[in-house]
Amino acid sequence: MIDDEAEKKVNDMNSRQFLCLLMITLVGFSHALVAVAISQQNQQVCLLVRSSLSDSLRDRLDRWKDDVEKTGFDVIEKVISSESANQIRTWLQNLPSLAGCLLVGDIPYVIYATR
Repeated sequence: MIDDEAEKKVNDMNSRQFLCLLMITLVGFSHALVAVAISQQNQQVCLLVRSSLSDSLRDRLDRWKDDVEKTGFDVIEKVISSESANQIRTWLQNLPSLAGCLLVGDIPYVIYATR
C-alpha cells in the first residue's frame, strides 16, 4: 500500500507533467492557428476547460485566448463541470463557423469512425 506522502509526490509529479504537456500543446496550437489566420476571418475556436482547472490555469488560458484572438479568430470559452459527451457534441455542432476546439483537462468526448 502506498503511504500518503508517496501518493502526494506521484500526484504532484503527474500535475507537473500534465501542465508541461498542456503548455506545449497550447503553444503548438497557437502557432498552427497563426499559419491559417489570414484566410479564417470570423471563424470561431472553442476552448473547453474542466472546472477543476479553470481557476488555477486562468492566467495561461487568458493569454492563449488573447493570442488566438490576435490571429483573427473569435474564442468561445466554456467551463465543463458535469456535461456529458453528447451534450458537449450537440453544443459544438450548434456553433456557427467553428474552426476548432481545444480541450483542457478531463473532458468527456465521443470517438467515432466514418466509413
